[in-house]
Amino acid sequence: MLRVTDPAFLAPSAVVVALALYKLYKAHSTKQLALPPGPPSYPLIGQLLSMPLASEHTVFEKLGKDIGNDVIALSMLGNTIVVLNSAQAATDLLEKRSSIYSDRTIPPMVLDSNLMDWGKYPAILPYGDRWKEHRRMMHTWLQKNSVRSYQPSQEKQTRMLLARLLTSSAHLQDELYRTVAATLLRTVYGYQLEVLNDPFVVGARTAIDNLARAATATNFLVNGFPVLAHASGSNEPSIVRALLENDSKAGLSQEDLEDYIKHIAIALFGAGSDTTVASLEVFVIAMIRHPEVQAKAQAEIDRVVGTKRLPSFEDQAQLPYIDQIIKEVMRWQPVTPLAVPHTSIQDDVYREYRIPKGSIVIGNVWAMSRNQQVYPDPETFNPDRYSDPAIPPVPAFGFGRRLCPGIHYAEASIFIAVASILATYKITPAKDTNGKDVLPSTEGVADSVVYHPKPFTCVFTPRSEAHRELILRNV
Repeated sequence: MLRVTDPAFLAPSAVVVALALYKLYKAHSTKQLALPPGPPSYPLIGQLLSMPLASEHTVFEKLGKDIGNDVIALSMLGNTIVVLNSAQAATDLLEKRSSIYSDRTIPPMVLDSNLMDWGKYPAILPYGDRWKEHRRMMHTWLQKNSVRSYQPSQEKQTRMLLARLLTSSAHLQDELYRTVAATLLRTVYGYQLEVLNDPFVVGARTAIDNLARAATATNFLVNGFPVLAHASGSNEPSIVRALLENDSKAGLSQEDLEDYIKHIAIALFGAGSDTTVASLEVFVIAMIRHPEVQAKAQAEIDRVVGTKRLPSFEDQAQLPYIDQIIKEVMRWQPVTPLAVPHTSIQDDVYREYRIPKGSIVIGNVWAMSRNQQVYPDPETFNPDRYSDPAIPPVPAFGFGRRLCPGIHYAEASIFIAVASILATYKITPAKDTNGKDVLPSTEGVADSVVYHPKPFTCVFTPRSEAHRELILRNV
């Protein structure tokens, strides 16, 4: 009979006790570590006074420079926000430790059933079984090989945009949105968009705009004070059809399946439309402000494609300068400068700093894009910087397990629009009453997760009469 004094009992017991003591020591040691550096703190409110009310990405970048650290932290009202101002820090935590940093904290304005009640939106779902099932369903139809089946629709809608620009570019954002929305509606729902004021599109656009604003913490007091939620106040082929048919045996009830697909569909439409439109707006501004880049790109297209036809996806590999322009658009003015914040699911230590469980962790894409060691003269729009294959693109589509599942679809939409516009049009600034050029501002509208440029006007002129005829022949 084994006794407690026997070596056979004592040896494994000692190991168990040692492991337990080590875990207690490690937990205690972790709690003794300091948070990453941050601005001055005050009793009760912590660093609340240092939280920016607008343009958070530039404020966080400056704060990191002033402190002299690419990882900074702000604590307020019991919450810890950790900002990662370098690609290295974002890679170390959000990529290499993605099992810890893939959760989300949903803003009360979005989550609360008395307010928006959008807690099932895939992009902000907590990291768990529902999110994993959503991801699996989306991956099937958004992987690189699958998105090729949507290219005819992307080309068709882009050619219709070219035709509309012949008569007017006064409402450029609306025209870009109509193009992107029509492509996505066809792809996601099998729905044919006829007019921009289609009730379905108007409702979807309003909902997505409201969601993007509500997800910005500084836009609503309830995001900082959740108790305020209770206060009184004023037959085409499509992804949805395929999901309904192919996931009927996924082990979900019909009610759950329909609920999943409903939220996946609006996520695909919402995430794809707003960011793609904003990226194309930035592209147009870049071409207006840098006519030499525009001319160089058009020379490449003329050399590869000629002037007898429009660019297609088959030309993409032979148009490296177009690819460089798109990468530089994403870097020069990132349209999601703070991406979507992650949340840590457990205590962690990074560079001898403590990151508590439940911390909101932000990858500051804007600060990464301004790293002068990687991108010399970062304020200048310079696609030639990407002629060096060692220069990395900025992480415009998120990080780690939360990487945007529609990345391949979005890249395809942007490529065909950029190549087609450059092939057929010369983009020039509008004139003021004195006949002087009016260059659009590079400043954005900072009231949403997605950073749109301020409204601007410009002129689209067919490069020649032959180009005009080419546009009309391909409608």
